[in-house]
Amino acid sequence: MANKFLTETIGVSTECGLSMPIAKTGQELPYQQGQWMFSVTDECQEEMNITILLGSRARASDNRCLGNLRIPQTQGGYRGVPCVSLSFFIQEAGELLVSAENLKTGTIYHLRSSVNTSDEPAPCNTDLVEDIRFKEFARASILARKMIRSNIMTLKKPDKMDEHSRKVKHQLHSVIKELEKTIQAGSDLQQLQLLMNDLSQLSLQFNFAAYTNPIKAT
Repeated sequence: MANKFLTETIGVSTECGLSMPIAKTGQELPYQQGQWMFSVTDECQEEMNITILLGSRARASDNRCLGNLRIPQTQGGYRGVPCVSLSFFIQEAGELLVSAENLKTGTIYHLRSSVNTSDEPAPCNTDLVEDIRFKEFARASILARKMIRSNIMTLKKPDKMDEHSRKVKHQLHSVIKELEKTIQAGSDLQQLQLLMNDLSQLSLQFNFAAYTNPIKAT
């Protein structure tokens, strides 16, 4: 019986929008891999969404979606500490079996899909050069989302603010909205970095005005 090979790369993506290959074009089948570990981007993250993709592009949205795994109850985890374990098995006929375990609860989630196979190993597509700048954007967007969540929580705390604090609060809301739009667009790294800097500066001003010198109750 002739060996079977993958005809396209299979990748996985989480919230960052970056596709990481888990099985590349030309991989001999059957193929099994386990213990891909994922952690939350911040402690406030209540769930993790893992997308399985078909294609070799660095940007997740440039590939075809094979399915999604939603992993709830991830809050309380720490960035860099694994909270979800992913494993997958590709059969010779092209059936893809994916399992994701929430390490906190022990619950396992499953996904099934199918991919194309060939009797001959297809060469890797060298025409698709990975977008290095997008990878930088994806990494920066993770930090940007964490900054947004942190500042949204901070904005809810002060009960009494003076006029300057209210003005800074309004500016913070505006920058957060622009930052969210830039993250969603997924391409302008320079704009993302400028907005992150603006958010950082305004956050310092707001905390100084609202907490260091709070106004007295009348």
